[in-house]
Amino acid sequence: MPTVPPPPPPEPLVVDRKVIIRVQYLLEQVGYGSGNPDGVLGKRTKQSIVAFRRGAGLPPGDMIDERLIEALELANQQQTALRRTEGVPAAAPRVPVERVPLSN
Repeated sequence: MPTVPPPPPPEPLVVDRKVIIRVQYLLEQVGYGSGNPDGVLGKRTKQSIVAFRRGAGLPPGDMIDERLIEALELANQQQTALRRTEGVPAAAPRVPVERVPLSN
């Protein structure tokens, strides 16, 4: 009986500025903030990726790949669902600002 060859490896993920911003945003949402999402894969973003990978049981490293993004998306969905069940808004509420007229 012939053996079935393994599937080919997935196409490499193209990591552009848009992908990096998405990863930075998701890291922030799940408690591994790396600063303002700026699309730069800098030191703080890499440190946050390493910490998240460790916490999520992913292979170590600071690279952005499909597994990282899938784990971040899942963690974000779980956090959002948890906030809803606890009555915590998914996003910070808007605080009304009292407008004071300027005097001449």
